[in-house]
Amino acid sequence: MSDLRPKPQVVKLEDKEYPMQFTLNVIDDIQDHFDIAIEDLEKLFNNKKKVMGNLRYILTLLINEGLDCEADETGERKPHVDERFIGRKIKPDNMNEVISGIYKAFSVSSPKNEDED
Repeated sequence: MSDLRPKPQVVKLEDKEYPMQFTLNVIDDIQDHFDIAIEDLEKLFNNKKKVMGNLRYILTLLINEGLDCEADETGERKPHVDERFIGRKIKPDNMNEVISGIYKAFSVSSPKNEDED
């Protein structure tokens, strides 16, 4: 049976960890913003000219959704991040790690069949 409440993935930006949660809200926002199917997410990171802006936008969505999901569980609201903040935290030396974390968050949130490991 699929896990209907997957745990958020965590991304570390400098010295702080942030939750990333792929929900239907995030998927819908990505599809609307980029006018793509979510299955084409990889294309957004392969466009060398737009990868930085795409990464900032997607990571901002994932972190803010993760913060909101945590708040739903705990009742404790934490401030949202914005794209400018994210742009200051992503550096060339952690960009691939951040992108890998986004893929992992998406993978963990995707429904699995009972037969899948």
